[in-house]
Amino acid sequence: MARRDKRRLITFTLGALLLGAAYFLAPEIGGGQDALDRQVGRQPQSPDDPAGGEFVLEALPFEHPEALGQIHDASESERLLLDTDALVPVYEHARRQTPRHFAQLGLAPLDAALRDTLAAAPSNHRLAPLLVRGEVLDTERRRREGGLREDWLVTLQSGEGVIAHALFANPPGGVDGTVAIGDHLRVDGLFYKLYRQEVGNAWLEGPLVLGYRADAAVPPIDAQTARAAPALADVQDDELGTIHELDPTALWQLMARAQTLADETDWAAAPELDEARLRLIFEDGATFRGAPFRIPLSRNMGTYIKSADENPLGLQRTSEGWIANVMWRAPVSMIKWLGPFKRPELAEWDDSSKARYVEARGWFLRNEMYEKYGGEPGRVPVFVLADVTPFVPEDDGIASTIVWVTFSIACFLVTAIFVMLRSDRRKAEQLQEDLVRRRRARREQAHLVATPNP
Repeated sequence: MARRDKRRLITFTLGALLLGAAYFLAPEIGGGQDALDRQVGRQPQSPDDPAGGEFVLEALPFEHPEALGQIHDASESERLLLDTDALVPVYEHARRQTPRHFAQLGLAPLDAALRDTLAAAPSNHRLAPLLVRGEVLDTERRRREGGLREDWLVTLQSGEGVIAHALFANPPGGVDGTVAIGDHLRVDGLFYKLYRQEVGNAWLEGPLVLGYRADAAVPPIDAQTARAAPALADVQDDELGTIHELDPTALWQLMARAQTLADETDWAAAPELDEARLRLIFEDGATFRGAPFRIPLSRNMGTYIKSADENPLGLQRTSEGWIANVMWRAPVSMIKWLGPFKRPELAEWDDSSKARYVEARGWFLRNEMYEKYGGEPGRVPVFVLADVTPFVPEDDGIASTIVWVTFSIACFLVTAIFVMLRSDRRKAEQLQEDLVRRRRARREQAHLVATPNP
């Protein structure tokens, strides 16, 4: 086989193999984590995020389980009492719990649904970890049984109107702190019983939570404030060399709008975020502060669930992420987003059958500086999103059919070329043999002619 023919055969074979590899490995090609790391500044996982390698503490055992049988709250009269004999060991156990213990136990915020669940069968939920927050409606000091300290017993009302009672040792500010009616508190503790307390001229009933301390809580944001978001007027964009701290008030006002008022927005009239609008936002963020936008089908470049600090929405977790679009070009090729929701399915951002592509709706917050993976500075528009919807393209089989047909044709061509080359080789060898045979015959004929007869 000629050298040129050998090269062609090898080239066709390699091409067919590469075509097959491209089909089977296509989902893994495209940069993935390395490409994201080059564009997006990586942030450490929250210590409360299981993906961050949280250290697991051993649960504290309750050493007096018999005390739970001494708690009674089946009738209204029983709910007026604190069941002192049972209160002492349960309260001591509750004061030993740390925030990390509560996180591992699965601290549940008290809402109307959970309140109804506790009220239906309180004995089935003793020592359940609860987070209660709200405005202080009533407060009193109560001397601790068997000691000289005075604890705080308060009645709270959440923004939803849910009533709860809390007994704790330390108010905000430590042992020297105080609690007044109208304050907003958060208490992490263990459910003790249903308790009934007279406040003013009304009897208020709700779960009683025992804990070590109370923390100051942020008052809830009403619908009018969320709609207007007045704190956005004080938000400033970051510039190269000038970093402005984001006002949490403005952030949470926009988050409250996203959580409760998204349906009021006329999304059909909201502009779609394209390259031209993104450039205008990047150059003059103040003009578009708080404006709604529709984010078209784009690439999900990473979504992460983060632990939330104390906030007016009472959220334990929020989400943040990055979205890019091939139609967005320099100087802005992607956006960063925040959302008042927890959507674990969005974390499957590298899976084409789940959340690789998304559509979204939200409001522009500001332009923010960040540090890229290589250490160089970057600047990105930040949006607060009302929702993010994964888009999974339907597989109609056409692309797969085209690839397989092409692959089959390539294999056929390689096989045909190989067969034809072998056939040509056989013919060449046959011609060579015929040529040698004719030469020998001519030589023999010439020898006979040249030899004289005796």
